[in-house]
Amino acid sequence: TASRLIIATGGSHNKLGVTGEDEFAGRGVSYCAVCDGNFFRGQDVVVVGGGDAAMDESYYLSGIVNSVTIVHRRDELRAAKILQERAFASPKFKWLWSHVVERINGNGIVTSVTLRNLKTDEVYDKPVAGVFIYVGLKPNCEFLESALPCDDQGHIHVNHRMETRIPGVYAI
Repeated sequence: TASRLIIATGGSHNKLGVTGEDEFAGRGVSYCAVCDGNFFRGQDVVVVGGGDAAMDESYYLSGIVNSVTIVHRRDELRAAKILQERAFASPKFKWLWSHVVERINGNGIVTSVTLRNLKTDEVYDKPVAGVFIYVGLKPNCEFLESALPCDDQGHIHVNHRMETRIPGVYAI
């Protein structure tokens, strides 16, 4: 028995759902720059996403790799202004606005990504050694949805003290 319960189930990275993503996981596709960045030292990589995690991890990668190309489906980033300014100031960053990854290609390891320009509908391959994906996290708490109310993204509702509607049960 316990007088308090803290729910800390973490989250799973959202995937792009494109051909090659699962096939090349751990062989050029990564969701963690700190974990895998050194495998791409001196090479060209792409980072997919435009939020805080994408900019933070991209900046880390820029100290290791030859270049970081940001592939973002919009014309502007959602990341915090300070993270954007830091990225825009780095000469190692390249930007592909209004682009999406259609496919991840390779032969045992990643060799390129197939990209689509959303404004022109042009589809082309870009040679890269690695693809780092930062398109959000999904909370690992589906098993609690019938017991605790969640928002539309699956996060458990809590107040400013991290309390759920059940006394003694907290979620972080």
